[in-house]
Amino acid sequence: MPESEEQTTFIMLTDEEIAGVDGTQSLELVGSPYLSNEGIDQRSAVASATRSLAARGMVTLDPEARDDEGAVLEGDGDPSKRTMQLSPVLAGVFLLRRSAAGFLTATRVLEDGTTTNSLYFTPDGTALEEFVTTDGLHLFSLLRRDTIADRLATYADPFNAASEDGEEQLMNRSELTPGFVLPDTRVATTFTAMHPGGGYAAYVYATGDAVHLIDAGAFDEDGPGDSQTLPMAAVSASTLREMLSAILDEVTPPGQPQP
Repeated sequence: MPESEEQTTFIMLTDEEIAGVDGTQSLELVGSPYLSNEGIDQRSAVASATRSLAARGMVTLDPEARDDEGAVLEGDGDPSKRTMQLSPVLAGVFLLRRSAAGFLTATRVLEDGTTTNSLYFTPDGTALEEFVTTDGLHLFSLLRRDTIADRLATYADPFNAASEDGEEQLMNRSELTPGFVLPDTRVATTFTAMHPGGGYAAYVYATGDAVHLIDAGAFDEDGPGDSQTLPMAAVSASTLREMLSAILDEVTPPGQPQP
C-alpha cells in the first residue's frame, strides 16, 4: 500500500525469505503469491533466499559467528543450537507474527490481481502491518491504532466509490460462496478478524458507483452463528470506516485496552 505520514515500510521480505526463516506454514494465512507458482522449485528458492539473508547480515548461520544470547534460565532449548540467529529487526518481526494478541487480514481482489493486508496487534492496539503484493513481496510497517480504520477503508474503496447509506437487505448465507461478487464489482475485499476466542468477518464490494457491505458477523471456535441470513447494504464512506473500526475492536481480546 502507498506509504503515508503515519506509516513507513521498515523492512521488505520475499515469500522465500519468510519460508526460510519460519517455514512455509507461516505463509498460510497471508499467502505466498510467488512461492506458490507452478514451476517454482520451492526448496531451491528457499535455500537461495536464506543465503541472501545471510549475505545481507540479517541472519547468521555460522554458530561461531553468532552474538552471545546468554544462558536459558527456564525452559528447554539452547540458543546456540538454533539453525540460525536473526538480526534484532528480523527477530522482532517474527516475534510479532507469532505472538500477536489479535490478527486481522484483508484480502482484496482487483482486475490486476490479489493482494493481502494483514495486521498483527499488540496488547496496546499497535499493529504490525504485513502487506503482500501480487508478486510475493511482504512489506512490513508499524501502525498506530487510530490510523488503521481509515487505512483499511482506503484499501477496500481505492476509487472512492462510497456514496450514501442504502436500505438494508437480507441474503442467504449459502449464497456467500468462494468467488461470489455483486454485479459491476470493481474491488472485492474480505475482512477476517481473529483472536483466541473467535473473531468477525465482513465482505466489501466496491462497484462503479457504490460500496456494499455484507456483515457476516461474529464467529467462535465452532464456526459462525446460527443465522442463515446476512445483512447487506450500500454504505457511505463514514459508515464503512465505522464498521471497520468496530471490527478492529473485535480483534482486541476482552480486557485489553482500547484507544
